[in-house]
Amino acid sequence: MKYTDVPILMYHDVGLSTTPWCVSETSFKAQMMLLKRKGYRTISLDELQEGLTKEGGEYEISGKAVVITFDDARKGVYSIAYPLLRELGFTATIYIVPRWVEGEEIPREELYSGFLNWNQLRDLALAGWGMGSHSLRHQDLTSITTEQLMKELQEADGMIVSIFVIRMGSMMRRCWWSLIRTILLRLLRRKDLGGRLADLDGSGCCRIHQLRCLSGCCTNRGFLLLLL
Repeated sequence: MKYTDVPILMYHDVGLSTTPWCVSETSFKAQMMLLKRKGYRTISLDELQEGLTKEGGEYEISGKAVVITFDDARKGVYSIAYPLLRELGFTATIYIVPRWVEGEEIPREELYSGFLNWNQLRDLALAGWGMGSHSLRHQDLTSITTEQLMKELQEADGMIVSIFVIRMGSMMRRCWWSLIRTILLRLLRRKDLGGRLADLDGSGCCRIHQLRCLSGCCTNRGFLLLLL
């Protein structure tokens, strides 16, 4: 497997909510067990980013690897996903919206489940999970001014790094990587280009193979097809 082939499995929540963004506990467990049986291991976004810069991303990775991410830092990630991933020896990266963590400025449509607190997020960080910024308020970053954009990103970075003082250098890189990812994928979706494969610099040397895991991807066959 090459680093350009490593899939990023993007989740939001795990639990009972009927929103498409929430995967049931049963489905999530089946998907993770399937990854384990098929010989996958999880790698961090730091390792993926480093691998993508080697030989234009054509550098071979040992075995089969996958990156697991969770957007928004919702409660089901801590109560359901985290114990299972820990049992399987997997880790993930979680993208934090600081205002939502503090219970502020949460849009009505996002109230389908609750959010983690800083102590729970600290537990995940200490367990080896990556922490990334999902912007301060989860705004559409393509619809605001450059000044507003920088304020949104810098304030979010500042809050996250001040909480997770461990591995600060790596944290800053991860925050900016996640922000680049967020902006790029939103631009791609706006242009109807899709988000499965993104070329960050136009040369093919740094690409994202990102797959959305929604409630509809519930069968083992459907999940395996995502990885192809």
